[in-house]
Amino acid sequence: MNLREGKMGRQETIALLSTSLFISAVFTVNSSETYSTGNSTYLTLPISILLSVVIFLIVSFALKKSGQGGLMEMARYAFGPIGEFIYAFVLIAGLLIAAIIPTDNFLLVMQSYLYVDSDYTEIIIYIVPVIAILAFIGFEGLGRTAKLLSWVFIIILFVTFFNLGESLETYRLAPFLGDGVEHMATISINSMYCFLPGLLSIFTLTRGTQGEKNAKFSGVTSGIIAAVIVFITQLIIGMAFSYNELKDIFMPFYVINTISGNDSYLIRTEKLTVFIFLLGGIIAAAYYIYGAARIYVREFKQRDIRPAIASFSAILLTLVISKHVGMHYIKGVLEFASKYMTAILIIPTLLMCISALIRTSICEKKGIINES
Repeated sequence: MNLREGKMGRQETIALLSTSLFISAVFTVNSSETYSTGNSTYLTLPISILLSVVIFLIVSFALKKSGQGGLMEMARYAFGPIGEFIYAFVLIAGLLIAAIIPTDNFLLVMQSYLYVDSDYTEIIIYIVPVIAILAFIGFEGLGRTAKLLSWVFIIILFVTFFNLGESLETYRLAPFLGDGVEHMATISINSMYCFLPGLLSIFTLTRGTQGEKNAKFSGVTSGIIAAVIVFITQLIIGMAFSYNELKDIFMPFYVINTISGNDSYLIRTEKLTVFIFLLGGIIAAAYYIYGAARIYVREFKQRDIRPAIASFSAILLTLVISKHVGMHYIKGVLEFASKYMTAILIIPTLLMCISALIRTSICEKKGIINES
């Protein structure tokens, strides 16, 4: 078998998941909608990550109690073969959407700020093949690459924020709760579709993480780390720009780097910063593509993951290009996902956990050994 899973430790898994969660939080924000009535992203995004971790812990508990070896095994145990296949399709769709949005936003940043005279399609043909290559390297390779770059990301974040200095003002955070607690709760829940697929798919890769216990520890730890870093990042962005300014700024994280570079030794390094975080985006997208391919080959009992990776990379390329060549239904799909994908993911996941726990309880009462 050629599944390219390998084996890696907790540090690599945490680095990979933390990078993916951070990218999915900071680089998927729709400024015109998110900041239209105020800025509460420094609360809503971390809360959304932590809520995703709660669902992750529920799944972990159900896995342990039911005695299943992984997420798809529990789906079969709870739903049967047909239900497992449907759930696998939902999770694959979630992973593809999680890969599309930050990839598209990075490409738009490069076209809008760096390569203004280049066509969108001329840029994407240099990015998606790199995503495919990293996915081909496999799960272990992705983890080790993420661990190598994670400290670079943290250092750049620290230096960028440190050099903002007196540019930050707390009054720009007003109104402090955005459009109110109810609106914040809605945003937090709706944003979970960005984080749940990446967290849940780690339970399909327990061989690579060397067990479900390591997968659980890595998922929880990376969720907490990502939530803290996202909180700091979005808080700094909110202190640098008012919400009236933010709603007209595409990708505030790029623009904030232009501020930190003014009148300092970091002048004109914002382009370098974008390319470094583009590597993070590529790693995140490659992880999502690999996760989708891993689920696919399991469901169709294939022994080689490479054709699936190539196929999903081609789908990513096709969908991202289609979004910008007049196929408006792609935008409609992404808008639908932003509103309903969280429910589409959470409802079957919780039903799966409940069904698995009930079946396990019945089997224990009858003295029957669990079999998936």
